[in-house]
Amino acid sequence: MMLRQLELKDFGCFSERSLEFRRGLNLVHGANEAGKSTLLAAIGAILFGLRDSQRYRSWGRPQATPWGRLCFEYDDGHLRVERDFGRDTVVLAYCDRLYQEMDRFQAHLPYGACTRSGQQYRQQLRERFGLADEQLFRAAFSLDQGALAVSNQALADQLRLLFAGLTQCDSQLVLRALQEDYAALTGKAETGAPPRALAVVTEALEQLRVRQRHNRAVSVQLAQLHGRMAEVQQCLQQDRAELRDGQNYLAWLQHRWQAVEPAGACQEPSEELPPTASGAGPAQAEPAADDEQAQLEQQLRDAGLPVDLPPRLVELLTTSDELRQQLVQLQLRLQPLRQQLLRLRLPRWRPTALCSLLFIVVGGGVAWCWPGSAGVALAPSAGTVGLLWLLYARRRLALLRQRNQLQQQLEPLELQRDELQARLQEMDTDFEALGLSAAPVERVRLQKQLHRCAALYQRLAELRDGAPAIAPPGDEGVAEALDRSDAISAAAAAAMPAASKTAVSHLTPADLPAAQQALQQHADRIARYEAEWLGLLREEALCRDQLDAPLAVAVELDQLEREQADLEHQIAVLGATLQLTQQAMADFRQQHVQRCEQAIGSYVRLATRGAYRAVRIDDADGLTLSNRSGRWLRLDQLSRATADIVVLAIRLALGREVSHGVCLPFLFDDALINLDEQRLDRMMDALERLAQDHQLILFSHDTRLLKRAVRRSWHLLDLDSRRRGVAQNRERKDGHEQLSLL
Repeated sequence: MMLRQLELKDFGCFSERSLEFRRGLNLVHGANEAGKSTLLAAIGAILFGLRDSQRYRSWGRPQATPWGRLCFEYDDGHLRVERDFGRDTVVLAYCDRLYQEMDRFQAHLPYGACTRSGQQYRQQLRERFGLADEQLFRAAFSLDQGALAVSNQALADQLRLLFAGLTQCDSQLVLRALQEDYAALTGKAETGAPPRALAVVTEALEQLRVRQRHNRAVSVQLAQLHGRMAEVQQCLQQDRAELRDGQNYLAWLQHRWQAVEPAGACQEPSEELPPTASGAGPAQAEPAADDEQAQLEQQLRDAGLPVDLPPRLVELLTTSDELRQQLVQLQLRLQPLRQQLLRLRLPRWRPTALCSLLFIVVGGGVAWCWPGSAGVALAPSAGTVGLLWLLYARRRLALLRQRNQLQQQLEPLELQRDELQARLQEMDTDFEALGLSAAPVERVRLQKQLHRCAALYQRLAELRDGAPAIAPPGDEGVAEALDRSDAISAAAAAAMPAASKTAVSHLTPADLPAAQQALQQHADRIARYEAEWLGLLREEALCRDQLDAPLAVAVELDQLEREQADLEHQIAVLGATLQLTQQAMADFRQQHVQRCEQAIGSYVRLATRGAYRAVRIDDADGLTLSNRSGRWLRLDQLSRATADIVVLAIRLALGREVSHGVCLPFLFDDALINLDEQRLDRMMDALERLAQDHQLILFSHDTRLLKRAVRRSWHLLDLDSRRRGVAQNRERKDGHEQLSLL
């Protein structure tokens, strides 16, 4: 392909200018600020668009719209590209050899807009021109001032950039990024470096599991304590009932003795009976009874209890305690179900989408590198993506099913809990109606005080009524009371006479000390149970303090386990991607790099007249050349002039590879201005030889190139108005000579 014509209107310093180019070497000569860089920028701007259209507004007419046209010539046709920079319109037309339009594309394309028209234009440009990327065009076919790299590192960077144009990405950077990501997840941290992600998550998981095991051990200990507390509470209730029955029975016996027997009959046991049961006269007993009643009322007030006990208070306290126990048991059943529901979180779709996109990109990259095997490359990627989404859907459905089952189990329990809480709230209203505090702590304290002061209430009732608070039981009530109290029953059975007027024999005054001793033993045993109950309460409080936020630990453990699973999944995907990338790079090197070595070798042989015959590209030494004797030399072992020629030949060969075999024009923007005479002569000799296959366009103000162009009959385009007429006369003279020859 050859650039035949460049036309500009109101573009920068050119109000209207048309330049004709020819095959081989073309020199655009002009002084500084003559417009050489503007012409070079116009070529890329017409092909790919202009980022800043205000920069190249016409100097003479700022309101005018810049416009440009490029005409390329093929062996079998012509390609015309026009662009209006003010309206952002582009026209791409393909004509045959007779300039008849065969295909035409026209669209509105603002610079950088990702539209369907832009994609179609780039596709047309890639098919007709060989390239559709502005940066790749400038890197492969444009050589600026000082761009000749003669060091291995600089040349390796240029080679990597041009190879990236073949694969649409820098494969070395991609591979290095993948390796760094993989090492960041799995590698061992260096000294002073932050720990890897998987190690951090694993360490945090281990710490949480230790805390969870500690919580489980404490929970087992709490369960044992609750079992023992239930046993102690049951024993306390039973012993208190037996003690109360025994005390009631003795009080009834004393009242019976005082009512039935004469005062002298009880003189013998009167020393062991209470003062209220003695044979003292009514006049002496009344002041003592009033004092005792006042003392009992004061003791009840000191204990925080009402003097007049409400009739429903005992029933309310018992019911409240039962409801509270039921609510605790219900909470213990609800807690594991809620923890299971928290663990069953739905899987996130972003990791699956990221993996799918990664496989699609890898498959697309392989298909781009090897178009013939696109189906073979895309089929595994499509199958893998489908499998990933199938596994995601299956896991999501399974988790939804489990969550529904748990919610069905939770609903009746939560309804039962709400009912219990509603009943407790109703009981709070009843407590407040009685003038008592509705706090659970006050209820427990009130219940304990009632158990302790039951005898005080009984004695107070006796003093107020002049009789026991509980009516004297009949023979069946005495038998039942004796059956419920083992110690008192044994003492009473031993003290009872063999025959009695009633069906059940009762205790005699002589049996009273043994019965009182049995009651005292019962009271001591109740005191021991109460002391044990207090110790169990303290131990329970200590165990609860040792619990390390079990619900928060469970939630955090579930989150870290999910994060660990995600990291392991990412590691697996990154490992597979690394293998695929390395395999793709090996295949690319086997196919493209070998072809590039052959193309570069042919250009190097042509440019150096056979002094260097072959080129080898490897990762260790970079680029090496083989001379006539077969010795391989690195670039830094060559002379500066030879190195310049070799670099130029490499750029031409790689540019042809990048453009998929299309031989595009090569542009020089004062790239040779810094060369001395010897290096310039050798470089120009090499350029004249390379110009046999390439169109080379040099933009320069170097008079040495101008003289050589006149001497070697290059195609000269002089931007200096003073010499433009001479150049035009020379061209006209050449035209007349050609007509004469015809």
